[in-house]
Amino acid sequence: MQQIATARDTLPRATDDCLLDYRGNNGAAAQCRVRVYEPEGRAAVIVATELPNNPGASVTNTAERVHYLAWEKAGCPLPVVFIEHYPGRVRSESERRTLDTEEFDQVVFPTDREGVPNFRERMLYPGRWEMQFDEADWRPLGREALLGFISADPLASKVLR
Repeated sequence: MQQIATARDTLPRATDDCLLDYRGNNGAAAQCRVRVYEPEGRAAVIVATELPNNPGASVTNTAERVHYLAWEKAGCPLPVVFIEHYPGRVRSESERRTLDTEEFDQVVFPTDREGVPNFRERMLYPGRWEMQFDEADWRPLGREALLGFISADPLASKVLR
């Protein structure tokens, strides 16, 4: 993972902030931003952000793989909360909308009794097998709820389980 910094960052500084390279379901290269938050005494939060210049599959279309890779790179923390982030961005005048709003979703994966997300091996393409989490479920999340997850204040969190 390559370290990055951005001038227009909408989220608080994370413990780790880097780019994650992955492959889409067709094997094409793709990239997203990953931030890891580790509030003391609380669940780690892993945020996968879609990049405007991502050359391949979106984080939504490869959620099971992207979040598995991010979790693995973060050292497999438990408990853990996974978040998908689409930042707002200004579009060109020729497009119908000129501003997309920032969106967050909690991504929930089935877990075992100890809270470890279930994962399995899948064939990416003939001869290439990779690990990924089992089927994802998305839950819309407001900005305030996200900030509650990553806050050091346990009373600020409204965990959606």
